[in-house]
Amino acid sequence: MGMLVVPLLIGEPAWAQTASIKRPSDEVARMPEMIHPVPAWKPIADQRVRVGGMVPLHPLLQRGRFFPGAFGGNGRSPARDDREATPAQTSRRAPPKWTAREKLIYGAKRAFLSPGTYVLPALSATIIQLRERPQPQKDRGDKVADALSRYAIQWGTTSSKRFLTSGLYPIIFHQDPRYRPSRRRGFGARLLYAMSRVFVTESRDGRRRVNIAQLGGDLTASALANLWERNTPGHQRIGVGPTFRRFGIMVGLDVVAFVLGKEFWPDIKKKLLRK
Repeated sequence: MGMLVVPLLIGEPAWAQTASIKRPSDEVARMPEMIHPVPAWKPIADQRVRVGGMVPLHPLLQRGRFFPGAFGGNGRSPARDDREATPAQTSRRAPPKWTAREKLIYGAKRAFLSPGTYVLPALSATIIQLRERPQPQKDRGDKVADALSRYAIQWGTTSSKRFLTSGLYPIIFHQDPRYRPSRRRGFGARLLYAMSRVFVTESRDGRRRVNIAQLGGDLTASALANLWERNTPGHQRIGVGPTFRRFGIMVGLDVVAFVLGKEFWPDIKKKLLRK
């Protein structure tokens, strides 16, 4: 009897060990979690997911990237849409890009076929002739010849300016010579926008750039005028000083033309036609 009690006190019998309840952790070893970073653009079939855990729904599937409309998405990632569409592009879409030939034709039309190329030099020549000092040795015929010469000089400066700013320089510097009206509301906002277009322009990606075609064309035309300008008593028109004076006048006239002729003239025209 004592020999039977000793094994019971020493340890658990074999039949009790087999009948004991074991935990799942003792039955099967837990598999380690392996996480592999996967780029968002790789196909789902090639992606490795977490082993031993739940497989979350892929973010691209949640947005409807691979199955448009299946999960309430529109077929595009919202984050990608935010990257692709800048504020300038969403507010004002760029017009179709012009080729070099189209820019050249546009510049030639503005330089030689536009009414302003012939009307504006006539007004400028008249103002200059009225400011000239009278010379007693010249008769009426000389004054007419001087007026025609002044008109030819002004026409050469105006036509070269228009061809450079609207045709040649936009090709060289890859800029659009067309004016894009403002979509802002309010007179002050539109006025500032039109004035600024002389100095800055927008590229196709919506970024602001210096309007090299406009400013560079004005400066080049002002310098070329030294080839056909002439000095008169009391008026120095050849040299560095007169060149930059002409440049300043051209920029000022561009501001007026952009504000009145390109920004507000369509509205004024509509009001006039209604009446």
